[in-house]
Amino acid sequence: MVDVVEETADTWRGFARPIWIDDSLVVVPAWQDPAVGDDVVAISIEPGGAFGLGDHPTTLLSLRATRTLLTVGSDVLDVGCGTGVIAVMAAVLGAGSVRAVDVASAAVEATRDNAVRNGVAELVEVDTNARERT
Repeated sequence: MVDVVEETADTWRGFARPIWIDDSLVVVPAWQDPAVGDDVVAISIEPGGAFGLGDHPTTLLSLRATRTLLTVGSDVLDVGCGTGVIAVMAAVLGAGSVRAVDVASAAVEATRDNAVRNGVAELVEVDTNARERT
């Protein structure tokens, strides 16, 4: 087994930057001050042991598509949720309910934590089970 030096493993955090979805929506690493105006929605994301701040091209495109297509009260499914950035954004923007699923327990934990961090824990259901809701 290899020992991991935490300071080295976390050096990437110094290079993380806010990800602008559009002019009024930004995803901000949780350890940074969003420093945005009142007319901008800032989603705070802490990846923990999971993947995703919203900067991967497929995630960014999905965030932008969700932003465009989401209507208040929509039901949203985020499959392979990683940190829950799409699920959390949808809930913050008015989704009626959000289901997030990932096979990794670290992703489930990160998504739950990020939903709490952004005040939408009651709207985001997350686990590793892809079962049908009844």
